[in-house]
Amino acid sequence: MPRKRRSPEQAKSEILEAARLLLLEEGPDALKLARIAKKAQRSHPLVLHHFGSIDQLIQSLQDRIARDIRNQLLESLQKASVEEGIAQVLHSLSSPEHARLMAWLIARGYSPFPPAEEKGLQQIQQELHRRTGRNSTELGNNILLVLFAMYGEGLFGNDLRERLGMENSEQSKKEFRVWLLSLLG
Repeated sequence: MPRKRRSPEQAKSEILEAARLLLLEEGPDALKLARIAKKAQRSHPLVLHHFGSIDQLIQSLQDRIARDIRNQLLESLQKASVEEGIAQVLHSLSSPEHARLMAWLIARGYSPFPPAEEKGLQQIQQELHRRTGRNSTELGNNILLVLFAMYGEGLFGNDLRERLGMENSEQSKKEFRVWLLSLLG
């Protein structure tokens, strides 16, 4: 059976998806070029050809994850009510898996966000301003507060709830997100 030829973009995407799955299934220690190549059913040299190094592959993976979250928020804001769109993204941002990935990237010296030149947060701020008419500076501060809170939720939420004697359920987490948004109006 002849091999299926893939475009370079398709091959890179499949390699990144394999890395994402390994990360979710086994954690950051599983991110080794040989393991990623095996999971993607590609050769080790091909993975190196597309990414150059494990560091570049990891940064590409994080850029992809962060862009996916940003694009999800922008799509949600354009299709659903502001509240529904934000609720969906907050759930994603506060996941322990995502927060651990962010912490791991920061500890390794990577930026956990796409390049600043893309102005992704500004796009979100502008869309929220367009949809709500709220002051841009206030929206910027609200975005910062929500991002800090959601990443903290993902990293420490379960432990802090336990120490406060609170229930550690998905409902409890949802109630926190709703409460946080109510503070912001």
